[in-house]
Amino acid sequence: MLTRRHMLGFLGAAGASVVLAGGIRPRSGQAADRPLHVGFVNPGRSDEDFWLSVGRLMADAAPRLGVTLTATAAERSRRLYLQQASDLLRQKPDYLIAVNEEGVGPAVAELAEAAGVPLFMLLNAMPVTEVGPRSASPHFLGALLADNEQAGFVLASQLIAAARRRNPERRFIRLLAVDGVLATPAASDRARGLNRALGEIPDVMLLDRLPGEWRQDVAEQRVEAALRRSPDVDVIWCANDPMALGAVTAVSDRGLRPGEDVLIGGFNGGAAAQAAIAAGQMEVSMTGHLFAGALALVMLRDHSDGLDFADVGGAIQSVVFGALTRQTLPDWKARLDPAASPRLRFDLLRRRGAAGKPYSFVMSGNTLSTIPLVP
Repeated sequence: MLTRRHMLGFLGAAGASVVLAGGIRPRSGQAADRPLHVGFVNPGRSDEDFWLSVGRLMADAAPRLGVTLTATAAERSRRLYLQQASDLLRQKPDYLIAVNEEGVGPAVAELAEAAGVPLFMLLNAMPVTEVGPRSASPHFLGALLADNEQAGFVLASQLIAAARRRNPERRFIRLLAVDGVLATPAASDRARGLNRALGEIPDVMLLDRLPGEWRQDVAEQRVEAALRRSPDVDVIWCANDPMALGAVTAVSDRGLRPGEDVLIGGFNGGAAAQAAIAAGQMEVSMTGHLFAGALALVMLRDHSDGLDFADVGGAIQSVVFGALTRQTLPDWKARLDPAASPRLRFDLLRRRGAAGKPYSFVMSGNTLSTIPLVP
């Protein structure tokens, strides 16, 4: 375990910051739009589509917001994550953005506190009983999360409703679930949403729950084995798109038609899932959280310029998932296509001149609809 003494050793001499009651507040009188240096420790692998997309959108947003972004990839390694966080904190960025993947958040919060660098958590926050923003850890400013539980519920509801429309004579809808790594908050929250749907929606039979480990190859193997045991499946609920794509392959290999005989859905909305939805092989992908890193930069830009996000919505806020289907695919593709990057105006989401108004991307029923796309 990393002790505070070890963390100080990692960091060297900690720089000073102004800490007031309620945590770090925007400094009055500082020049608006001053250049910012933001560090981001990406928990994903360097070939992991979701986290690559998050990082790309952050890099797209940074120049428009006057931000120099320094990002690393921790390759799903807790040890490497802490080392990269320590290395970034030695550079004394204005802010550090981190992700509480597999419970690493509280240790990163201690590192940031020792360094005197404001910390902002992305997508997976710490349990407030461990580290509360602006209280037990004054340099922990807050977080921009995603409502994974509600999205897990909506995904299950949409898949079940679509299966009923296709097979109205069915007495029970037979559902197979593929979970992510349940040690991660996103996976456990999505699973909780599925559990809620199973408790509230009548006449749904859960055939099995498979550990998919977030990986396409693992999900393909385990779904194929599950289909050998129970070939009569209507719906496969997956906690991310790589696992859903693995399920598509497994269904096809069993001589069934994904999108016809078996309806499959996941999370993320990346390019491969978009192609599968366009081809009719996947029913739906829950997405919108891809933009969270870029939106966090908007919030930190405003915080630096004297507009504290905590004053309008609290220290912890959430983006809202939307359902990517064949009907909504054109709108999503217009914003997620890398070629569209020059047209994405994240700077127009700032609160300049609207100090009392909350951010549109946390108030909307669909975060996508708030991302400005200019001709």
